[in-house]
Amino acid sequence: MNEKVLIAPVLQGRINKIDLIGPEAHSFQVIHYDNLSSVVFFSVSTDTYFLELRLNEDGVFLTRNNMQVSAPLATRENRNGYFLVEVVWTPTELTVILQDSSGKRQDSVNTPPTFPPHSLQEWARRQALLPRVVYENTIAVYEAAVDQLQQLIKKIVDTNAINGFWDIQYEGNAIVSRKPKRETDIHPQIRLLLYDFEVLKNLQVIPEHPIGSGQLDFLISGHTAEGQIVNICLEFKLAHATDLAHGIAQQLPEYMARRATDFGIFGVLDFGEVYPANTSQFKIPSVDSKNKTLAFILPLAASETGLTYLRTLIFDLSRRPAPTD
Repeated sequence: MNEKVLIAPVLQGRINKIDLIGPEAHSFQVIHYDNLSSVVFFSVSTDTYFLELRLNEDGVFLTRNNMQVSAPLATRENRNGYFLVEVVWTPTELTVILQDSSGKRQDSVNTPPTFPPHSLQEWARRQALLPRVVYENTIAVYEAAVDQLQQLIKKIVDTNAINGFWDIQYEGNAIVSRKPKRETDIHPQIRLLLYDFEVLKNLQVIPEHPIGSGQLDFLISGHTAEGQIVNICLEFKLAHATDLAHGIAQQLPEYMARRATDFGIFGVLDFGEVYPANTSQFKIPSVDSKNKTLAFILPLAASETGLTYLRTLIFDLSRRPAPTD
């Protein structure tokens, strides 16, 4: 297999290869009409699989293998301000949505069941395990931290390693009580899982870092080849916490400002339907948050902060039923 994942410079630090190699995704990009030019935002290719998001003077095009959807840009006289590009792919569907001052344009198509080859996951895993000593720039440090956290999320799901995040009480062999741990009690579990990440990627992880009158959950630091120190603020919230919206709208941006860094990661610990995500507190213009999923709301909430490099990651800690015959 010849695995290739290419991401345009304009999106580096905003999306990672892990975002692109799964069978399904839902992503948003805010783009300015000023200085608009043709660009391939991203592409994923192997000998048997192809995925690409492209922009030209006519519109936005999402292609997977031999299927394509597109949404036109506004007429030239109406190309001002920003436009939002939303793309969705599942094994059986492709969708692209473009929204700007001229309105909303959408195109969807049903596809034959299509899955990225397993070789892409293996390739990404090998890339994540390669030792890294020198980073060419600040974005590369940030991408390494995001990539390692995404790999951690995948490991938790693949091995169903969720019990360490739950308080479980037994009577004999029977479970009589199960509820999510407090966020502060989860931090040591996350810290333990990040130990190898430090060694492999030459990054330092500092838990419970004091900032102003608060305490950042984790500060991740690395160095560029030119000796520049790059600091990344990593903050966690329970999905069902009452201050979930406050955490991304105010708390993490304030920590980033106090630490004088452009880079932040907002990790949300999702315990499933029994502890539903508290999306009702989000106030995003033109979006009814009560009827939207956490995966839909979080990227928009991050965009509302105006911070270019603020990623949101969802840790799926929900109980999953065993496969049936």
